Amino acid sequence: MVKRALKDFEFFISPNTWNTAQDLVQAGHVKNLREVEKNFWVSLVEDPENGGPYEVEVMITPQKIKAFTCECWTEGRRLMCPHIAAVLLRVRQYINQRTEERQLKQAENTSEKGSVKLNIPTLLAQVPPEALTEFVRDYARRDRDFSLAIKTWFAASLSEAENPWLLLLDTVTPKSGKLREPEYRRLRKTLLDLESQLEKALEQGHYPRVFQMASAKMQKLRPLVLSAEEPRRTQLLYHYQLASKSLLDLVGLDISPELHDDIWTFVFEHAHKGVVPPESSRDVLRIIAARTGEAAKFDRVNTWFDETPHPAPTFVLYLYLYTLSLRGRPEAVKRVLNDYAAQPAVVKDAVAQLYYLHAWDAAKFCGNAFLEQGIFNAGQTREIEDLLLLIAEKQEDTSLLMQLLGRRYLHSGQPELLEKMKKAAGKKWQNEKLKLLESMKSKGDLRAVAGLLAAENDTLVLAALLQEHPDHTLLQKYASVLLPAHANLVQEQYVHFLGDYLNEHFGPQAATWVSEQLRPLVKQGETALAKNIVKALEKQFPDRNSLSETLSELFQPNNRSLLTSMFGNL
Repeated sequence: MVKRALKDFEFFISPNTWNTAQDLVQAGHVKNLREVEKNFWVSLVEDPENGGPYEVEVMITPQKIKAFTCECWTEGRRLMCPHIAAVLLRVRQYINQRTEERQLKQAENTSEKGSVKLNIPTLLAQVPPEALTEFVRDYARRDRDFSLAIKTWFAASLSEAENPWLLLLDTVTPKSGKLREPEYRRLRKTLLDLESQLEKALEQGHYPRVFQMASAKMQKLRPLVLSAEEPRRTQLLYHYQLASKSLLDLVGLDISPELHDDIWTFVFEHAHKGVVPPESSRDVLRIIAARTGEAAKFDRVNTWFDETPHPAPTFVLYLYLYTLSLRGRPEAVKRVLNDYAAQPAVVKDAVAQLYYLHAWDAAKFCGNAFLEQGIFNAGQTREIEDLLLLIAEKQEDTSLLMQLLGRRYLHSGQPELLEKMKKAAGKKWQNEKLKLLESMKSKGDLRAVAGLLAAENDTLVLAALLQEHPDHTLLQKYASVLLPAHANLVQEQYVHFLGDYLNEHFGPQAATWVSEQLRPLVKQGETALAKNIVKALEKQFPDRNSLSETLSELFQPNNRSLLTSMFGNL
């Protein structure tokens, strides 16, 4: 690594790296700078647009840059990144400041009492206003960054302008919409400065100024966000989202009715005139829909939707549905979505938007209705059910929760769903269980009924069910639940089922199959029961010699099991 002097290192790095480093320093993103050891500096650099924060380490001895590293580095990187450059710039500023303070202190100690100090406060107090104005004008002509800073910080002084920040952003956004790198850098710097001013105005209660700044940013940034490519789109979108969020925050404050109307009118017309970036659509929807309780504003939304050709763009559709839901008309929301029933994905996304906008009653009403209509595929059904389950839990809607969990249990038979239902029903579980059983029986779902009875250890009803509807698969699955209380039933049905099989199948293969059916009982320790079944089958089929020989092997340990019992698994 070539050692560069700290005083002019910027001349040996790329202009883009240096410009970004300046932006990071000016935005206050270099945090917790400290000299942990002599000449060894550590700092944390925030970089909202590119991840982070990143820890940076630099070593300077005494005015030479000896070494540096940053957490953002990938393997094999050697060139200085903007985070390192920003820390070096901050270190240089600190060292220069410390040197100036030391020199001033020495000058104070050596100078005569009453000597004049050459510093900015002293100069500003004594320089004539005309001379200062002339200097600012001349310097702004020669330095574009200085000129831009003057415009940004003093734009509010243009009292005759309707929105001075629109004029400001006009100077840094090209009409063509194509930003070259120097222009893009100046725009970013302006946006950062504007954000600082907006936060200060919000703290001081200058709400009309906040509205002007935020609306100017949204108006000027929208075309750039929609046309920019990554990573610029993400960086510009960040500032657009900050602006829309600022307006949404204003709506929730105690502001004048006139300002409320100004915000609503701007946002409505902003959305009406062009596409809103999807990432900010919910903020914009909330701002517009919040005032549609007023008849005139609702009429404008209603007219917009009515005049939009079908199928309406998603933003217009969501706005109209959200507006209807806020007016307490979930059935009207469903009627609108009926026109999209042939597009289940559109209906599913609309219900999801209503959920995320906290229009839960409308989302619940429509979600349930379209689930009953069966318009969704399996994946879409799962998504809608997940959203409805979240709504039911948040609203503590036990009835809906039981309905959804019951529907899933009927479909999958998963034991964990049954446990969730029991927890949700609490003391009402017995009544809910009876309703669930009736629903299962009405649909002829014997598997689900047997699973529920077995899970509840209701062996008496389970035995009666299998007595009435013999099913060998269910018998094998739940034999361990029925035993030993209903051993006679298990034995009787095993003999009946296996006997039917042997009436149609013959020879060693049939005997082997019967043996495999009985093996689970032997493994469960029900040897006596298995022997009784074997005896009944041998009595029923006395001439099947291969049957007796094969079934007798069930109760004889094979050589492998004998060796295992003697020596263990080697």
